[in-house]
Amino acid sequence: MDKIKALRFFVTVGETLSFVDAARMYGTSPSTISKAIKRLEKELGVSLFNRTTRITRLSPSGEEYLATARRILQELDACEQTLISQTNDLSGTLRINVPVSYGRLYVQPLLKHFNATYPKLSIELFYDDAYVDIVERGIDITIRTGTLTDSGLVARKLSPIDFVTCAPDNYLSSRKYVDDPEELLHFPWVRFCYKQTGRTMPITLITNGHADEYHPEHRIIVDSGEALAELCADGLGLSQMPHFIARRWLYNGSMKVLLPPYCPDNFGVFALYRKYQSTPAKITLFIDYLQKWLASINEQPNSTWARTLLD
Repeated sequence: MDKIKALRFFVTVGETLSFVDAARMYGTSPSTISKAIKRLEKELGVSLFNRTTRITRLSPSGEEYLATARRILQELDACEQTLISQTNDLSGTLRINVPVSYGRLYVQPLLKHFNATYPKLSIELFYDDAYVDIVERGIDITIRTGTLTDSGLVARKLSPIDFVTCAPDNYLSSRKYVDDPEELLHFPWVRFCYKQTGRTMPITLITNGHADEYHPEHRIIVDSGEALAELCADGLGLSQMPHFIARRWLYNGSMKVLLPPYCPDNFGVFALYRKYQSTPAKITLFIDYLQKWLASINEQPNSTWARTLLD
């Protein structure tokens, strides 16, 4: 582990007096924080903390070292931000972890223009539906869909997740939408299966203002969001999917939406990154760029284009 990272860990523990809180802030484990500080203590030949089973306190040497380390990191961050602000010619590597469908349908199409605008900033894009330890993997930004746990990471909400109930364009062609959602249960369905758990996602329908889950007869089950939309568009059955998966097929006319979207409480799309005293410009730059594009297609942190489909 590099010295600067170890100093950041030390300053955070010194300010919070908690290895657990520091680990949460950096999205890593308390043992990782502890090992880094032990390496600092070995290098310095002094104890930076007085530890007991119940409390952690700075030693006299630790208090002196904290003041110096804090000043050095603040000066380093300020210098870096000054240099970055002098030019848009960013360089280096930005490592991004994305869910497979969101990454392919929303993030990947933006990279051509982003790369042309910032040609010296290399992008490493990793597709993975599982949650990853971004500290261990060296990830700068991770995009997550669903609900958030208290990971200790900084989270910026990109949008809610609006689940849309879709049909091939030739289904129910004489009607704009369905009056009684439960009548859809008599049709065959294409349904989604989670890779991590093997659980088939239920179909949620709103009746009389109440959300109920159903498991209608299915023709096909898939573990790919894009395949879910493609098979629905090909006429294999009805389907329910997040708005970001449905968008391409709804707008090219091969699918249509049957019901107002359903948005589960606390569900959303989030961009997450580690806590820094000063967030690296490349991280802020990319998230801002993504949010501007989302705004251009009528997606905001509190709403999506899917809510206007049946207006």
